[in-house]
Amino acid sequence: MKKVVYIAIISAINFTQLTALQLKQVAYVDKGSSYAITAIDSDHNEMYELYFQGSTSNPWPWEIWRNIGNNDYEYIILGPPPDSGSPWFAGYIDNDSLADVVTNRNQIITVYESPDYNSYVSNLVWEDIEDTLNNTQNTYISDLDQDGNKEILCRAQRGQWTCIYECTGDNSYQQVYKGYPDVPESLSYMGDICTGDFDNDGLMEMAMATSHGTGSAWGSRVYFMENKAVGVDSYVTTWKDTMPTLNAHWAAATGEDMDGDGKREAVFMGGHNLGGPWAKVVGIFESTGDNSFTRTYTINLNSTWLLGLGDVKCGDLDMDGRQELCVTTCESLFVYKSTGNDEYLRIFAIRTGTEWVHRLQDAVLLCFDMNQNGYEELIISGYWDHTTHWGWETRIYEVAGEVSWAGLDAAPQDSCIRLNWSTARQFANFGFRVWRSLYPDSNYAMVRETFDTVRLDTSLLAYSFSDSTITPYTKYYYKVQAKALNDSGCWIGPDSATGVAGGPSASPGAFENRLWQNSPNPLCQITTIRYQLTKPGLVSLKIYNVAGQCVRTVVSEFQAAGRHAVRWDGRDGQGARAPAGVYFYRLRAGGFQDVGRMTLVR
Repeated sequence: MKKVVYIAIISAINFTQLTALQLKQVAYVDKGSSYAITAIDSDHNEMYELYFQGSTSNPWPWEIWRNIGNNDYEYIILGPPPDSGSPWFAGYIDNDSLADVVTNRNQIITVYESPDYNSYVSNLVWEDIEDTLNNTQNTYISDLDQDGNKEILCRAQRGQWTCIYECTGDNSYQQVYKGYPDVPESLSYMGDICTGDFDNDGLMEMAMATSHGTGSAWGSRVYFMENKAVGVDSYVTTWKDTMPTLNAHWAAATGEDMDGDGKREAVFMGGHNLGGPWAKVVGIFESTGDNSFTRTYTINLNSTWLLGLGDVKCGDLDMDGRQELCVTTCESLFVYKSTGNDEYLRIFAIRTGTEWVHRLQDAVLLCFDMNQNGYEELIISGYWDHTTHWGWETRIYEVAGEVSWAGLDAAPQDSCIRLNWSTARQFANFGFRVWRSLYPDSNYAMVRETFDTVRLDTSLLAYSFSDSTITPYTKYYYKVQAKALNDSGCWIGPDSATGVAGGPSASPGAFENRLWQNSPNPLCQITTIRYQLTKPGLVSLKIYNVAGQCVRTVVSEFQAAGRHAVRWDGRDGQGARAPAGVYFYRLRAGGFQDVGRMTLVR
């Protein structure tokens, strides 16, 4: 079993109107991948596994790290097939609630599946015996033609085809598209694909970048291909442009409106080493109209090392409803956040190693809430080398919470001591613990715990607690600890008071039962539903479609009084993406119930 390895907190840059971002390494595993890493709850135990495109031999099998809680992972299987190639993806495809892995075995696209609902992926269930794909670059799962059936999208390189296989039933797939984008034959490399309705016309696009030529003629192009109509498996190039910089692209990601202007972003990353050190370039593209696009932002990153690729991913690490752009090179990890329309600022940077010491090369990224605490982790996986040895590793980073205290006061009141505290700022804080002692510096014991989660608040918030379990005429010391995410050192105190005799004090005012509007709404991928409870009890929160069918049970448990927040990732109870449309969420707690309405867009 691999235990948690905690590393020092790395502080990012503070700037106006944006959450100060701290990332802390919360987990580490001593295997990794330069090809693919994804998260899926394949055994349906509500704990997500990390599935790797393996890296222990050539050809590479896949590997699984099982999440056993508390940011701890256990290596459980070195899985089949032993002759798989680099294209690979894990997910749910054929709507049977069994996890699938797509891979390339001896140039044949194959699908493996879990043998039952509570097992890991192991069984070969389908292969394309009619066709082969050489040099397949990457594999994706998407309902690209929006007909309700998912497709396997295979992206090839160096003049090979791009193929799409559509699910036609349980463990049944059919090749529905095979072709090139409208590109010259001289284009030598075709990198990753990002997908989405980038121009908001109701049709999905595939966006990709290519490079061609040598020496001073080395250049790049960006292509957007769109299906002709919903449900039609025919794709045409609708927009293309020559890149103004020498830039061979290999990584791509879809941003869910990172700058808040109502448009998805297509992000590409590549590099060149003409005339000096290896340079990484990230280009962000947005729509300027129907089937019209432009590059709105460029990030240039220089590296002292001439080898190694990189990756880009988009994820909402601080859960403010707006995704961040995450970038890795062969020696650094960066996070960028939008500061306005088509404007971005780097808010986090850390070196993954120096030129010759422990640098993560060919690293891949994943943004996913592995521990299901409401905050996505940033997962980086790759291999490191040294002048004398090399190895593989995966690091998991998560934001660190923050609390700025405004005051603490302990005062006697009848047969109790009333404790009042306040904060000027909270970020990723899950409540408070009140500690008491007869001594100012030792022997503290917890006498109260709250669960009023605050994602971000920069206003003055006040709290109180009446401690009635005291002995009159005895002096007590109190400290308050904030339950900030990944930071147990947020304390205030001590303050002291001596109890007096008298009648019992009135209890502090109770919370009002309330259900708030989800945010963001409409949602593209993830939304947060907040509510508060007057008293503890059994709580149920369910998502329904317009037909009144329960799509997902989000909460079904006993919860304490106070404020709560839960997330819905736009998926049903089987892990499949719910279709776009109107949904309702119903909260039941004791005799209280309320309903909210939200819209899911794709």
